[in-house]
Amino acid sequence: MAESRRPRNLIPLLTFAGVLAIAAVIAIVLLLNRAPAPAAAPGAGSPTPEASTPSPAAPTPAPSETPSPSADASVRQITLTAEGFDAVDRGGNPVFSFAWSDEPETAVAALSEAFGSEPTKGLQDGDGSHFPDYTLWQWSGFELGTMVETPDGKTRTEYDAPAFATFTANAVGDVEIVAEFGLRIGDPLDEARAAGPHEEFPSPFTDGQRLILEQDRSVTTDPPTTPRVSIIIDGDKADRISSIAYEFASKL
Repeated sequence: MAESRRPRNLIPLLTFAGVLAIAAVIAIVLLLNRAPAPAAAPGAGSPTPEASTPSPAAPTPAPSETPSPSADASVRQITLTAEGFDAVDRGGNPVFSFAWSDEPETAVAALSEAFGSEPTKGLQDGDGSHFPDYTLWQWSGFELGTMVETPDGKTRTEYDAPAFATFTANAVGDVEIVAEFGLRIGDPLDEARAAGPHEEFPSPFTDGQRLILEQDRSVTTDPPTTPRVSIIIDGDKADRISSIAYEFASKL
């Protein structure tokens, strides 16, 4: 009986098919067990979450307030002294000063601003020798007299009495006028007598008496020193103070 035989080329084909099947199984196992790829790191130019979140804006500091000029900076009081007068505000801070030998323009402008009005001008004649002519700067209740300089005459610093001031009211507008010894217009003349006047005699301008205080301040010197004046007080017929003048006593 004849022996059956397989084709000799069938074996290699079966071997190759088996290899392919094994390779496919390995590929499937590897694919299933493969770990997920890590996410790509952000590039150098890519913003991080923190960088992309805007930071809160810093609070804008409130602007510092510049104080506006205070009404207290205006003149509230003028105090007369032997050497001149001083103006201060409500807090007692100096606003301006005037010495009797000063040029008058600055003081007149400052007084006009303080009193709220311009002065009227007058002229008081001198004696042509000891005393010059005086320009009178007059506000309601206050008068400033300043010498008139002449081209060939003496200067303010060469006179013992280059200026004077007189007041007949305790205030001009809102500005209080203050004399020494606490003397005020309308006070009994005995208040001035209590300060020890150098002399008393009938007033040439009123129906009352005239008192001169601090007589020794009115001294003529050669050469002149810093001008100092006395206090001249006139009373009315009711024996009350009607005017207070700061001037050189020998002028009268």
